[in-house]
Parts: sequence; structure tokens; C-alpha cells
Amino acid sequence: MIGGTLGVTFITTRLIALFHSLRHDSDLFLPTRASREDLVEEVVPYVRLARIRGLLAIEPMLERTSNRFLGESLLLAMDVNQRSEVETLLAN
Repeated sequence: MIGGTLGVTFITTRLIALFHSLRHDSDLFLPTRASREDLVEEVVPYVRLARIRGLLAIEPMLERTSNRFLGESLLLAMDVNQRSEVETLLAN
């Protein structure tokens, strides 16, 4: 059954699309580990700007984050009202 499914997938899918999906699927099994030091260095300018101009001032910069989780976490922090909500959502 698995062999038939893979055979039909290989036959009906364009080769470039198949390689593209396999490359992205590899991230599921072999995720890249982010350096904690690099993340801290990236977060510091956001924290400084948020303290000076407020949390909403970092929104234009979020598209340039190197780590998708970091960008989404900062966006989430801007959207919720209570700090405990952010902590709960990020912990789960």
C-alpha cells in the first residue's frame, strides 16, 4: 500500500515540486538548532526599542527576524493584553 502511494506520487508530481517538498520535509526530521547567543543578540535591539518607544514600535522590524518562532512570539506579545497569556501560549 505504501509502495503504491509513493509510486503514484512520483508519477503524478512534477520533479521540481517533489524535490522542493522533500527539502522542506527534511526540516521536520532534522531541524536546525538556533544558537542561543545569536538569538539573545537579535532580541536585545527589540527590547531596547520597545522600552524607549513602546512595544508597537518593533512591529515594522518583525519581518526581518532570522528565526520564525522569534518573530511570531514577538507578534503574539504585541497582540495579547496579559503577560500570563503570552507565557501560557508559548509554553504549549
